[in-house]
Amino acid sequence: DAARPFLQQLHDETGHVATLGILNDDTGVYIDKIESSSFGLRLHSEVGKSFPLHSTAMGKVLLAHSGTALILRVASRKLEAFTPQTITNPKELRKALERVRSDRYAIDDEEMTRGFVCVAAPIFGLDGSVAGAMSCTFPDYVRQERGIQSQIDVVCRVAAAVAAAAPRRSWDRSPAGARRRLRGCGPGGHDLCHHRQLEPAPSTTEGAAGAARRHGGGIGVEQDLLPRGRGKCRQQAEQGTRARRRSD
Repeated sequence: DAARPFLQQLHDETGHVATLGILNDDTGVYIDKIESSSFGLRLHSEVGKSFPLHSTAMGKVLLAHSGTALILRVASRKLEAFTPQTITNPKELRKALERVRSDRYAIDDEEMTRGFVCVAAPIFGLDGSVAGAMSCTFPDYVRQERGIQSQIDVVCRVAAAVAAAAPRRSWDRSPAGARRRLRGCGPGGHDLCHHRQLEPAPSTTEGAAGAARRHGGGIGVEQDLLPRGRGKCRQQAEQGTRARRRSD
């Protein structure tokens, strides 16, 4: 699978559950997952299972970048409360989605499962649309003890690296097309699966510049791959771009 090495890297660097998801009509669908052996509880996420867009980190990422029509459709119906933290007010949901678009990541603050926090980042396609989302989930005590900035940084960096590895061609935006791209099979994923050596995102110690030099600049993300805007994920991608240009 094309995105599997990156998902494995996310799991290895954080030690947490790592998941990959795509948009499917009015819900999200988990298409890959790497469990954490330290979790004593089974989470909601299972490969092939759908997840709501308003109460999960990956769902909010996918919804925030989906377009006005879907946002209005989701916000117009009853938003189910899974925990006391779940956003059930349409106005609050729209504000939360604005933050997601600005920050380029989303947080599930015990909104889906009590006691667990999730951080997700978008995987952008060449045309600026979101092909999928990547996340890591961890117990709330991790946030209380160490904060979550390190998890945000890693998720954003690895998600940007998935986009950087994408072949430069037009993408099929359908759910089936998204699965093929992220799994590396069929149209839009063939280069990733058979003709290109996938490399993990640069580690925190190596940095984007070192990885770019090691791979001849191949890991850099061109600026036109991601929409304009601010946020940690955008900054991670731009660091790769600058490193690539210096190596050229």
